[in-house]
Parts: sequence; structure tokens; C-alpha cells
Amino acid sequence: MQILVVEGSATSRRFIREELSGGGYEVLEATNGADALQRFQQHQPPLVTLSVDMPGRNGFELCESMRALETIARTRRQVESIVPVLFVTARDSLADRERGYAAGATDFIVKPFAPGHLLRAVTN
Repeated sequence: MQILVVEGSATSRRFIREELSGGGYEVLEATNGADALQRFQQHQPPLVTLSVDMPGRNGFELCESMRALETIARTRRQVESIVPVLFVTARDSLADRERGYAAGATDFIVKPFAPGHLLRAVTN
């Protein structure tokens, strides 16, 4: 299964990639919103991990854009389901979570996370 990892930090992206690859997942990477939207449309991954803080468009805006693309695709009957979006972020305030869920997030994983935590969240 492919997972689109959208993360501006090379260090965080590497850590996420290593954990997911170690669990047998194929990782597609994007470092910014424009690249992420292109990969999202092109590959239609069954799961996305998304950082809040990135260059250009932030994760909340990007999640909203992904949900809008899904709505268009569903009306054209190109997709039937909503792709789960896991925010992987150090921003863990109630306001951030509320904004993320309003944008279409499925869940939040707080950085730094213990080894295996992200993999368990993705597997469930």
C-alpha cells in the first residue's frame, strides 16, 4: 500500500519514511503543498500523513484542498471513498485539533512520537 507523506522537514520525513517502509508500506514523499496535491491526484494514495507547518500552504489548507478534490472526483464517480489523513505534527493544541478535524483530518499523531506509534496508527 502506498502512503503519501507530506512533510517540510527532511529529518521528520526521513523518520516517518523509515517507520512506514519498515512496516512494508511504499512511501511517496512531498515537501510542500503544490507537490503534495500533484502526487495526491496522480497516485490516489489510500492514506496521507500531513504536517501542519510547511512552506507555502499549511497542512490545514492542504487538507481542505484534498477534500475538495475528492468531492469533485466523487461527483465524477472517479473515487468512492475518502482518503484518511493523519496529521503528524508538534502542534497539539485544542484549537489546532479542531481546525484539523474541520479541514477533514482523520486523526492526529503528536511529534515526537515513540517508535512504532505511527505504524500502529496506520495499521489500525
